[in-house]
Amino acid sequence: MKLAVCRPAHTLNVRDKKFINVYQKLGLDVLFLGNSRRCNEESAECFPCAHKYVGFGYPYLSKWVPIGTLGFNAGLTKHLGSTRPDIVHAGDLESLIGTLLYRMLFNKHCRIVYDIADTFSARYRIPGFLSLLIQGVDDVFARGCDEVILPQENRRQNFVISEPRKIVFILNCPSLCDAPPVLPLPDRQPLRIILSGYLTWTRGIREIVEAGKRANSVQFLAMGQYEKGVREYLINSGITECCPMSSQRDVLRLTTSCHLVAAFYNPDRKINRQAAPNKLYDAMAACRPLLINSEVEISRLVSDEWCCGYAVPFSDTERLAGLFNEISLNDEECRIRGENGRKLFETTYNWEAMERRISEMVGRLLSD
Repeated sequence: MKLAVCRPAHTLNVRDKKFINVYQKLGLDVLFLGNSRRCNEESAECFPCAHKYVGFGYPYLSKWVPIGTLGFNAGLTKHLGSTRPDIVHAGDLESLIGTLLYRMLFNKHCRIVYDIADTFSARYRIPGFLSLLIQGVDDVFARGCDEVILPQENRRQNFVISEPRKIVFILNCPSLCDAPPVLPLPDRQPLRIILSGYLTWTRGIREIVEAGKRANSVQFLAMGQYEKGVREYLINSGITECCPMSSQRDVLRLTTSCHLVAAFYNPDRKINRQAAPNKLYDAMAACRPLLINSEVEISRLVSDEWCCGYAVPFSDTERLAGLFNEISLNDEECRIRGENGRKLFETTYNWEAMERRISEMVGRLLSD
């Protein structure tokens, strides 16, 4: 049984790798179809499955994105038609158009899994009427899919015409086997905060670091991919150690040397206010509290209901610096909030629990 995972990216993100691993465990022959994005070709060893780039390569966040997306979908339709997978896992709207064309033109029995990691209509700052139009088209397309995956419950509010027939919530959690042992907090000073993943200006880099400068004794550990200028800014701050991207297991291990896991999102964009931060579940796995900005919809859940993190307004650097100083003087609440998160991770929010949902989903697809 063949399955194609499609996303216009030059390499797999952590979430895609997890899905592919589950599909392979279930005995499916997996192919990844992406786009070179004009990046260096990744060696075959970097991919856990067969892979191919389709369409013409176009850079991320460039003027070529609209026509590049059309080219990707044309290439995607053609290659799917030649390989004829039984199931297609389409990542976001950018991969769904070519997938639907493939089913219409080449394989009407193909099963489609629509994985909406980032809702297209909420991703950009565009006029309201245009956002509604795009979402309406997205809704119609989603209704034609066999399964729709969302990263958390609050994304249901984005559908404007009707909800898809089958929605599966797959949260981006670490595996139990990747979780580090529960370790005590490091010394209160300096207060150590980890910044990881795709580090961009819209992830509150300036706001968090400026608050760190105003606090008494703060040190940042940054690791991941850096938007242009971010790495230089962090190095010049004088209070940040910068590291390259690493495996999730290594990130979790290094997280235990810190007090807080930062996950700030500029609230100007709807997708950021709806954020489903994998950093929340990373923090839980490492037994450390999450630091999130209060404009994000799940912040109240994190700070008040689950009591596994702290929420501070995005631009309130004074308040954030004050929080840093409070934890530096007394880290008992920090320790308790970290332990609360770890309990939730062990019982509910782990990838093994998500694997069971994916297995059930594949079972439905194969039985229909």
